[in-house]
Amino acid sequence: MAWLTGWSNRAPLTIDGTVPALSGSVTNGIACVAVPAAIKALCQAAGQDVRFTSNDGTTLLDYGIEDWIAAAPVCHVRVPTVATGTTIIYAYGGNAGASDTQNKAGVATDYAGYWPLGDAGPTTAYDWTANANHGTQTGGVTFGATGVTDGACSFSGANRLDVGSSATLQLPTATFVVRFKSTQAASNSILCLRKDSDTYGGFNAGFSEQKIYLLADINNGDWNCFIWGNDTLALDTWYHAAYRFDGSQGNTFVDGVKQTQIVTVAGSIWYDPLAYMRLAGTGPANDFPFYGTIDNAGLLSGSATDNYIAFAAKSYPASSMFAWGSLESNAMAGYYQSLLRANRQGRWG
Repeated sequence: MAWLTGWSNRAPLTIDGTVPALSGSVTNGIACVAVPAAIKALCQAAGQDVRFTSNDGTTLLDYGIEDWIAAAPVCHVRVPTVATGTTIIYAYGGNAGASDTQNKAGVATDYAGYWPLGDAGPTTAYDWTANANHGTQTGGVTFGATGVTDGACSFSGANRLDVGSSATLQLPTATFVVRFKSTQAASNSILCLRKDSDTYGGFNAGFSEQKIYLLADINNGDWNCFIWGNDTLALDTWYHAAYRFDGSQGNTFVDGVKQTQIVTVAGSIWYDPLAYMRLAGTGPANDFPFYGTIDNAGLLSGSATDNYIAFAAKSYPASSMFAWGSLESNAMAGYYQSLLRANRQGRWG
């Protein structure tokens, strides 16, 4: 198999599509993985030379580093096609002359906003998309809380992340995905996207009475898409939740499993032009606050498939869906690297 030119070491990652029980392939799935310590040890100090390729060993994949300080650094990798069975990609490391080629916007290409949150702080939650819908903390958000993929943000009910009123967030159909754990049954809005002074309009995703709920205004119909998840969720426990309106139906998902409650209504989500997005709260008075921790949130442009949501739910560093193989070496590439170093040091040629 071919090797990436200039790199002499790599490790294979096997993605097992049977873990999320995929019934069809997933397009542009984001693999949230922990790079093996053996690869990190070969890389430059900030991971400038880490690379990810498809199973041919040379086709580069878009990636972003959420946290390189960790012993096993956390990266997000966009995998063009995840199979129902086995998909293999490679992580490369160990090229002292390589520059940083992260493409976080490429990772989040299907999103209106993508907030990993492990790279957040001291006041900002960074959006990886080209839209730059960054969140600014209000009320003392706790950054660096322990999350599932990496660091997370904790909320006490008196604080939130203000994202803004960009038109890029006002999607006619949308899917919001997030990892959360709540400390109170009375927790409420995880995402709110509506005008502050409006009673209706927009897209809202939350957790209340220990169930998730989706609240959306379709065709200016006064919250005519209102649905509760059917599962009662435990407090202080991590869950992956997805909230989706696809143009004809509203659905919710818990840990990749579609909830049986649905609502059928055709049309598009309606927003006031001044609709404002917040994570973990609503309005200036924070009248529907969230109590707990949020990790790895994303607002997808359009309707994500059931398989995409199932994959996203299982995509985190400790997931059984991911299995790293042993470090592999290419002796010839290493030989050429030594010649290159010798030439730079004036000892050859």
